[in-house]
Amino acid sequence: MNREKLLNILSMAARAGRIASGVTLVAEAIKKRDAKLILMASDTKEETKKDIYVLSQKYSLEVCEVLDKETLGGIIGKAERAVVAILDTGFSKAIKRAI
Repeated sequence: MNREKLLNILSMAARAGRIASGVTLVAEAIKKRDAKLILMASDTKEETKKDIYVLSQKYSLEVCEVLDKETLGGIIGKAERAVVAILDTGFSKAIKRAI
């Protein structure tokens, strides 16, 4: 994984307004089919992980476990975040390549 490239792309996606963060907003984005890729912090609670994985599988979305909650939130300019949805196809492809 190219960590620096991942952080740069995620930061650009956040500045462009092409992410949703937090469990509730990510779940809404998945259900609306706006989400293209789900990034989950590796230190997320097991119950939350299970909920996101089940919902993502239902809508055929890929989930990548990366970073930790503090780093994931910090790079998008927020407090700790367990999960982030990428809402743009271009950003999601670039993130997959970086991972």
